[in-house]
Amino acid sequence: MKNEFQAPVTELGKVALLLDKNLDRFNQLVTELERTSFESDKGLERAIEILKSVDETRTDLQHSMVNLGKSLDSTRQQNERAEALLSQILPKIQERKDKEDQLMERFQLLGSTVSKINNAVSEFRSISSQEITEEDRNQLVHQIPEVSKQLGILVDEAGKLVTEAKTSNMKSLEKNADSMRKSLAAARNRLDLLCNTQKSEAQSLH
Repeated sequence: MKNEFQAPVTELGKVALLLDKNLDRFNQLVTELERTSFESDKGLERAIEILKSVDETRTDLQHSMVNLGKSLDSTRQQNERAEALLSQILPKIQERKDKEDQLMERFQLLGSTVSKINNAVSEFRSISSQEITEEDRNQLVHQIPEVSKQLGILVDEAGKLVTEAKTSNMKSLEKNADSMRKSLAAARNRLDLLCNTQKSEAQSLH
């Protein structure tokens, strides 16, 4: 199957193709002249015609060489400009990547901490759903506020991540951090409610 797509020929490519064409023509003429016998009138006439063509082609070839040199200089200058631009862009890309890596590392660390806190919350809820002694209830009432405080810190940290991700235009991280923040806030509210319930039950027993 024929490939219909053809890359556009650059200016350097055009100049190089023309040089190749003139060089090929020049070599053909010289080869033809070498094979031409000019011992006869017609042979001499043909040799003179070929010489004229050789002179014309030599001029074209010289022009092509000059143009190729100019085109190479232009290409070199374009490359130098591109390299200078690249040297400005690369640090910005690296800075962006470092920022993203830093925020992702914080998000993953936060997620790991959240997992541990969630386990503690689940344990509190499991214990509270059973018949417990007054001593266990008092211990719950004492421990829950500390965990709730830790959850509050995590909620704030998740909020900071949301803000920084939004400022850095990291949409996915912003969305995930916001989802985590809402989940943490909801878990904290449930924990506070559980604590208040246990306090009420403890008071009702007295």
